Amino acid sequence: RAATPGFDCTDPYDSPLASQVTGELCTAWGECPLCPRAAVIPGCSHALAQLLHLQNAIEKARHDLPPGRWLYWSTVQKALNNWVSKFQDQSIWHKARNVQNTHSILIE
Repeated sequence: RAATPGFDCTDPYDSPLASQVTGELCTAWGECPLCPRAAVIPGCSHALAQLLHLQNAIEKARHDLPPGRWLYWSTVQKALNNWVSKFQDQSIWHKARNVQNTHSILIE
């Protein structure tokens, strides 16, 4: 669906990100919050759970990253917060909190 779980992509073979090659499947994990091709389904509790999982991982990494890398990830975090705010239905939030994440996310 997209390089970052919880997101969908309108064209994963044509990423506008500088690190990606046109015609190849996008591999820019964690960068979907910044990408203009990104989308979310605001009624999907699984998508919200994945976004919250990434949000938590970024926050945990805050104290371990060098300042230059934190500057990048803080930009991702701000964009991610905007995506999370699209989930308005409280029942989706309730369901998302009950989704079990079976893997850890390590930011760098």
